[in-house]
Parts: sequence; structure tokens; C-alpha cells
Amino acid sequence: MNRTKLFLIGYFSPSWIASLLMWGDDRTSADFISAPPWFFAFRQVVQILSILILFVPPRPRDNPSFFGLFFAVATLVALYFTNPILEAENILISSSIQIAIIAAFLSIFKPSVELVASDFALLFFLFLGGFAIQIFLYFQFDVIPSHTIKDVFIRFNGITNDSLTTAFVLSVLIPWAATGRRRALKAPALIGMAFATGSMFAVAFVPVTTIAYLLYKKSNKAAFISISCLLSAGLYFYDLLAGLFAVKLDSIITHLSFFLDLSGGSLYKSVSCSEEFCESFVEAGFHLSRVYVVAFYAMLAFFILPLWQARQAGLRPAMSADAIRLYGVALLTGSLVHPVPLIPLAVPLFLVLASLHSNGPGGFYAPATPIRGYTRPVAS
Repeated sequence: MNRTKLFLIGYFSPSWIASLLMWGDDRTSADFISAPPWFFAFRQVVQILSILILFVPPRPRDNPSFFGLFFAVATLVALYFTNPILEAENILISSSIQIAIIAAFLSIFKPSVELVASDFALLFFLFLGGFAIQIFLYFQFDVIPSHTIKDVFIRFNGITNDSLTTAFVLSVLIPWAATGRRRALKAPALIGMAFATGSMFAVAFVPVTTIAYLLYKKSNKAAFISISCLLSAGLYFYDLLAGLFAVKLDSIITHLSFFLDLSGGSLYKSVSCSEEFCESFVEAGFHLSRVYVVAFYAMLAFFILPLWQARQAGLRPAMSADAIRLYGVALLTGSLVHPVPLIPLAVPLFLVLASLHSNGPGGFYAPATPIRGYTRPVAS
């Protein structure tokens, strides 16, 4: 087993353990209890070691990203001058500090391994198996997944204990599921997992993007099967879906409040971010510090831009480039309605995968080592 696969298994194992043992926040998850104090240290150590295993031996970049490092440090400095009051604001800041530290590290050091198609396959089947186990435990032993409203709204998470984390991570699997052999099975399975999360973001982003990508790749048969499955499931589960939409309506309005407020308050008026945590990262971040928001987005940009350069230069396989680009698009889109730095695992995983794929921010691909067995495509 190569080190990227060990990284993926180690990175998700603490959240999977917490999910199976029903450790979490009892305010958001029925029948869940707080994890023992040692588990939080264990989780941090395992996830840090999982990342560091990709950098053995540690090697500085031939072309370090000055701007990536600059905006990571700028994010840290901006966070120092914030004045958080609410609990969620403190969590947002602590998560952002961890993300900025990881970004600074990745701007200086380069991984010693590369992403391959089988890494995406492993992640897909880890999530598929995780969903299967959670569904089995729920129906056979009444084990409730996290973020579930008991007897009202069941949400499954795969190998995480947070449905929204799963919603974002599933986006990186779209190009792998929509290409290669058995895509007519993989794509509908991925869409089914998105619906199982109960996240409106997953329900909106993953199916639409998957079908669009299938059509872009001229996989018309797989696109037709996916659309047929969606329509059939929608008709069969119409009453259930309508009921769930009613349950989720208040949540949808809360997440969209920033944009509804732009209407001048005629449709909806949210409370101040100083009274209640704002769900949109843009709104919550600007409430804390405008410099922080600008620096954070700029930091992400210097991990996303090389992915576009790699795709245009043809120096990396299209599937993996597309996968991580879609992940970046999902995070940027999601940040309009969700506080993405606060969502466990999601942003750090993107930074690491982008670094693995593109040799990191600032590496402009000219000195990049060609992938063994990969031939640059010739224009037709």
C-alpha cells in the first residue's frame, strides 16, 4: 500500500472511530456523547502524522510559493487581531489557524509521493463502505448517525461524523466516478451517497456537477442512467423528499440569509452576527475581520491557480486535475453559505491534495517531474 493510501486511511480514521462510537456533540446529534479528553489529542496526532507521512523525507520546494506563504502568515496575523465572542467564532478562528499553518508548511515543503487514480478509487470505496455500514447499523441496531434528528431526519456520513464534510469531500470523486470503467454504476452510486448525507449542498452540487461532467466527457449513457435514477427516486420518494424539504426549510433560509438580506429585508432579515453566528463564511468572516477574509481567500487561490495551469499545460492527467479543481470550486461555492474553515477535515484535505497533485502552490510546472507512464496529450 503506497503512502497516499495510508494518508487517506489515517486522515479519516479518527472521525470514523468517533462516528462508530457515537462520540460528538449531543446538541446536534441524538444519543451522541462527548468523546473522552484523550481522543482529541489522539485525533490531532493521527491526522498530523497522516499528513507528514507524505513528506518523508522532508524536502524544500525548488520553487517555494512566496505568495502562498505570505497570505498564510497574513491570515494568522489577521486572526490575532480578531475579537471573537461567540463559541462558533472561537472554533472558526482555531480551525483557520490550523489551516493557515498547514498552508504555510505546504508552501515551503513538497510531498515525496504523487496522486494516482487508485487513490481516488480507495477513497470512493471507503465512503461507499462507510455508508453501507452506517445504513446497516441504523436499520439493524438503531445506531443513529451524527447530525440526525431522531425519528424525523436521518443523515449518513460515510467515513466522517459530519454530513457537510462528506458533502464537500464527495465532490473530489466526481471525475473518477464519471470516467473509466463502470461509470454507469459509479456515477449513480456517488449521487446516491450525496443524497444520503441529507446536506442540501451535496444534493444540489454533486448530482448536477456529476451529470454535467458526464455530458462534458460525452458519457451520454452514464448521464442518461444517472438522470433516470434521479427522476425515478424523486417520484418514488416524493412525499419523503417533500417532508424533508419542509424540515430543512428554516436551515436553508439561515444559510441563505446573507443573500436574502441583500434584498433590503423585504424577504428575510437575519439577526446581527454579533448576536448569532452567521453561517455564510463571507458574512461571518467580514464580521470578525475583513483582512482575514481577503487573506484566507487569497491563500486558497494560490493553491487553486496551479491546478488550472497544470490542466492547460497538459503536464498532469486530466482526471486528477479536474477532481481537485472541482473540490476547490465546491469549497469556494460552499463558503458563500457555510463557514468552510469550521467544517472538519474539508479545507486541509483540499490543500494537501492540491499539493500532492500540482507539486504545491507556486510550482509552475515547468520544472515538474513527469509522471511515469503518462504521455502529454496531443491536440487533435
